[in-house]
Amino acid sequence: MLTSYAAEKARTHISGLLSLDQRYVWLVEGDTEKKVPVEQVKVGDTIAAHTGEKIVVDGRVLAGDAAVNQASITGESNPAMKHAESPVYAGSVVEAGEFIIKVEKVGEDTSLAHIAASFQVDSYMPGRVRLRSSMLAANPQWQKSLEDYVRSFTGVKSAAINPLTGSLLITYTPEELRQKSKLARLEQKLADLAAERIR
Repeated sequence: MLTSYAAEKARTHISGLLSLDQRYVWLVEGDTEKKVPVEQVKVGDTIAAHTGEKIVVDGRVLAGDAAVNQASITGESNPAMKHAESPVYAGSVVEAGEFIIKVEKVGEDTSLAHIAASFQVDSYMPGRVRLRSSMLAANPQWQKSLEDYVRSFTGVKSAAINPLTGSLLITYTPEELRQKSKLARLEQKLADLAAERIR
């Protein structure tokens, strides 16, 4: 039971790799947009997304047009053009344009949350961690995008995916990585999980 608890805590922190760091959204009420905390958005709401903003829900475009970077979800390297009736996913970023979205999934029900929850820690030692995800193995289009994304973190030296097993090996310089508090906390959770597995 303690191992399950530790695994869940680590999974929560691993989701920081794919985190939704946007705290507010534009809730559409009639003809006006109101800035509200992400936690207040529910299925059936209508929200607006503008250039430079991260989409925090899964939904469908009601109106507007935009170029959306959805590499963290689909692995596509080029922005996707979105217009009325197009699906949009949490974790995507509006690169140009704006649109109105009908909310279909929020929080832990979004595609991004399912991807983050699928990661498990295979091994850990300072400077080296191996994560595994069956979703990653089943979706090769994500692999290059995820490798590039992880390499962008402070202190990360390499990130390599084994496409057959869906494992992601990350090597990093601990001192550099720990300069970012969020990454330092993630590393500590991975260390805690590794210690629990040994007991």
